[in-house]
Amino acid sequence: MQKLTGTRRNPLTGAEEVFTMKVIRSWTSAGQTIYLTAEGTYVYKNGDLVKTRGELSAVIVALNHLRQAEAWWDSVGKDLSEKYYAERERALERLAAKPEAKTLSDSELDAAMYHVRPAGADAWSPAMPWPGLFGTRPGWWGYARNVAFADKEFALAGTLESAAPVPAGPSAQPAPEGAVTDEF
Repeated sequence: MQKLTGTRRNPLTGAEEVFTMKVIRSWTSAGQTIYLTAEGTYVYKNGDLVKTRGELSAVIVALNHLRQAEAWWDSVGKDLSEKYYAERERALERLAAKPEAKTLSDSELDAAMYHVRPAGADAWSPAMPWPGLFGTRPGWWGYARNVAFADKEFALAGTLESAAPVPAGPSAQPAPEGAVTDEF
């Protein structure tokens, strides 16, 4: 038995991953290699399961080994392979359905301004840049519309109806008919 260590690109993240598998036997034909692992599966060099029964017969030429591989395929290999590739396909579809996160430049993040108020208060401060509030720019600055901490709340400038909202109460009710107002 040999230990095979390699790298592969994760199709979901694009990141390179290091993997290790214990190999009992391998076959190579026409530039393609299939490995029989200690777990009893037939895989490619990158660790992916063999996709079809025909790939086994295209690479494994020794008849006794081919019969074993085909028996594995008929008993559990086909189901394992179909499940493995179906899960991968679903994961790729979910990934493709997610909107891509917008990445902002440092200058765009530095230009973002937030209104601040004590937690639970009604009135917001005028919009402020991060240096007026923090020693370093928080990771959420410029990305989050609203952030609430135990003692303060932040709202991205331009997302409030008014920088100093009028509290609900008797003064927030419509003026009586015929009253002079500044509304048109």
